[in-house]
Amino acid sequence: MLPFKILDYVIRPVSLCFRMFGNVLGAVIIMELVYFALPAVLPAFLSIYFDLFDGILQAYVFVFLTSIYIGEAIE
Repeated sequence: MLPFKILDYVIRPVSLCFRMFGNVLGAVIIMELVYFALPAVLPAFLSIYFDLFDGILQAYVFVFLTSIYIGEAIE
């Protein structure tokens, strides 16, 4: 059972890191495609969305998942 506990402590933070990396990379790729395809005004509004709203949403999800993981570790 010990190897599974050790893997559990390693895999959870790594999965959170991969999730955050994927979301940030996805937003950057989408914004680069928008900059390439659309005029200068519309990407500014989308940039505000991806920089502020998506960042706040991802921070909320990250804190929520972290608190669940810490709560399970305490039990």
